[in-house]
Amino acid sequence: MKNKKIIPIWLLVCASFLFMYLLLFVQPVFLNISHSMLFPKYVLSMNPIGIDLRQMLSYSSEWVKGCTPYVGANLYPPFASVLFYPLTTCQFPTAYFLVTFMTIAAFISVVLVLPLVSCKDPDRAALVALTIAGLLSYGFQFEIERGQFNTIAFALCAWAIFFFHSGQGKWARIGAFLLFTVAIQLKLYPAIFIFAFTRNARDWKGNLMRWGALGVINIALFFTLGVSVFENFLTAVTAQVNDPYVWIGNHSLTSFITLALRKTSLGPFASFIWLGCGLILAMCFLFILARVYQRNSRRYIKYLIASCGLSTMLIPSVSHDYKLPILCMIFAMFVGETRPILVNGFKGIFTVLFLFAFSMINAWSLFPYTFKPVILRNNAPFLLFAYIVLILIMLSEETQRSDDRQTGDTTAS
Repeated sequence: MKNKKIIPIWLLVCASFLFMYLLLFVQPVFLNISHSMLFPKYVLSMNPIGIDLRQMLSYSSEWVKGCTPYVGANLYPPFASVLFYPLTTCQFPTAYFLVTFMTIAAFISVVLVLPLVSCKDPDRAALVALTIAGLLSYGFQFEIERGQFNTIAFALCAWAIFFFHSGQGKWARIGAFLLFTVAIQLKLYPAIFIFAFTRNARDWKGNLMRWGALGVINIALFFTLGVSVFENFLTAVTAQVNDPYVWIGNHSLTSFITLALRKTSLGPFASFIWLGCGLILAMCFLFILARVYQRNSRRYIKYLIASCGLSTMLIPSVSHDYKLPILCMIFAMFVGETRPILVNGFKGIFTVLFLFAFSMINAWSLFPYTFKPVILRNNAPFLLFAYIVLILIMLSEETQRSDDRQTGDTTAS
């Protein structure tokens, strides 16, 4: 029997990070043409620290006073003001410490702990590398500086999916639905992960009833503070969709296309650009949904979660770079379900290349935009490309598994 060449996942993860470290940190900081150390400010910090958390707590305070929480720039679901109320009972430094601690704990729980408890023999070295790199990343620092809670919301969603698929008994399902509901009430966009609450893709009746029940519960919670407050919420969200804050650190498709049209002469082709990007995103998402339905296998959950995660970053009109830790988190969950790759010909090589490309995109997102070439500073094109790479990985792994079954080899992923 010929020697088998197996590529461990940790090698791809570490190699991609090392390459991006040299390209996006060492080169611009130390090896630049000025022959001096250049370390530009890359987190647009605001004084005092934790401005987003301060605003969130002010919304809760307004609700306690009997006023509408939709003052200033409040764009969160109405029930979020209730969820944050306990933090208004302590001094802000304490509240900021608690949210920062929960953010760090949430990130570690998804990137390291969740794959260890949910996956069979995950690549521990790869997960540790992702955890360390993610904790030191630009997006994660940005998240903490603002006092944001995207990481917490996604962690609630990720653990909800875990309890739904791996928990035993009705209490596990109740806990899963509770965590998922809290995630939606914090940030709204986790609602797209409702597709992951599916055990049998062919059970349309059961799935629709489950999705419908979750939808009714969450819609009902939108009215917990009254109809007028719900109307304020809709007004705020509509205003943001119609006039989003566009800048280089907003990696939504809306922001990216708007910036591209402003800085180029592509104005006459605007409608085609919008249509093209929208079609790519929609076709990728629908293709993965169709594949999950067609294959009806647990091994496709990782593709569904990654697909929903990428959608949460691209679809909302505002997705500031402090949402980038979500990419690292979904990539860790994806890596946890991926076995070492058996390079048995071109098909194995393609699987390695596609997975390495996905890892490179994740590594690219870890570094600040100020260290990158001007035309490549916005992350939206890379996130959209990650969608395409995700599909290529899925097709490549399907082909390789088919070949392995024919040869009787079960080593490959």
